[in-house]
Amino acid sequence: MTLIEPGAVGTDMQPVSVPDQQEKEESLEMMKAEDIAVAILYALSQPERCDVAELKIKPHLQII
Repeated sequence: MTLIEPGAVGTDMQPVSVPDQQEKEESLEMMKAEDIAVAILYALSQPERCDVAELKIKPHLQII
């Protein structure tokens, strides 16, 4: 089992407009959905002898 904990991602679930999301993506404050897809692919592509138990992924400049 893998727990993936994403930070801010530009999706319809965000309370900000699409142009604001795009601006935050460009300024590295928000990720794109494709970034999470790459992380999931990484976790799934590991050999059977390995488990990715937790994977935290956040934008480079996300303020937490």
